[in-house]
Amino acid sequence: EQPCHLAALRDRFGKDWNKEDESRPVDLNEVFVARVSGAALEPGPTLFLGLPGIQTVRPSPCGRAVAFTTPVELSLHPDTGICTWVAAIDASTPAIIAATKGTSHPDWSPDGRALIFFQATSTQGKDDDLRLGTLMRRTVLDATGRVALAGESSDLAGLVHHQRNRVRSLRDGRVLFNASALTLPTLGGKEDREQLFVLSGGERPTLQPLLAADELQNLPGALSVFEVSPDETQVLVAADDAAVWLVHLATGRVEPVSDQIERVKEGKDGENYPAPAWRAPGEFTFLRRRSASDPFELVLRRPAGEVVLSRNWSPQLLRRLVE
Repeated sequence: EQPCHLAALRDRFGKDWNKEDESRPVDLNEVFVARVSGAALEPGPTLFLGLPGIQTVRPSPCGRAVAFTTPVELSLHPDTGICTWVAAIDASTPAIIAATKGTSHPDWSPDGRALIFFQATSTQGKDDDLRLGTLMRRTVLDATGRVALAGESSDLAGLVHHQRNRVRSLRDGRVLFNASALTLPTLGGKEDREQLFVLSGGERPTLQPLLAADELQNLPGALSVFEVSPDETQVLVAADDAAVWLVHLATGRVEPVSDQIERVKEGKDGENYPAPAWRAPGEFTFLRRRSASDPFELVLRRPAGEVVLSRNWSPQLLRRLVE
């Protein structure tokens, strides 16, 4: 819609320019800061504006910066991996890429100065084929809280890389992440399951699986949807079919919370179930459907019991949760 950009695109593409592209809309994606004032949202500075879709946004513990992830767009390279960006909250410096060939869910170190992320050892083609990768740490803020990328990253652990690998940093310095526990060579099958691993730092770092074999069998094969409680004593784990479990960090015990949601035959509901979310220590929300003939329910679980938050919601509003 801006003639100056359109003319530049024509020049850039030359004989490859398609006249139909002149009327084709292009989506731009934005990361910006806003402040909640009463019942209103007051937009603040824009931190990023571009073609790539924003996958996740994670503010630093110190509140001075934010990390977010995007896919690669319009790249001359064949890699379709994930880029991790860092931007100052006050927009004093432009957003910059801190890591490539990564995953959608990096995290900050407890002091808010370094990013902990996964990076594949090779580029990726059209399919997310099996690749080796590394869990890494890179300082991205200086002592004053300004964005300043360290020249090198430090390796923390090696693993089989997948774009859905997730890492969460705990305040005591431990790092929790999911990864495949493959033993190669393998014939594949049920034994190829993901595990939650706990990495402890110090002079002699240790890497331990969190879940015993009998507890691991109670969870789905992929453990990429997990979130640590605010008091860092429990972990919510969810499957694509909306089943939810609670894992106790101290013992590795797995507690079932909600069964999978059965899809309605020939129905479109439930293609994108929302993940469970913590509200406070010991309190979280999750989606439930007792049977295919019952409505969806958004449930708040507390130590004292469960409350159906959506009891008086309209069917249209409930449907928005799963579309």
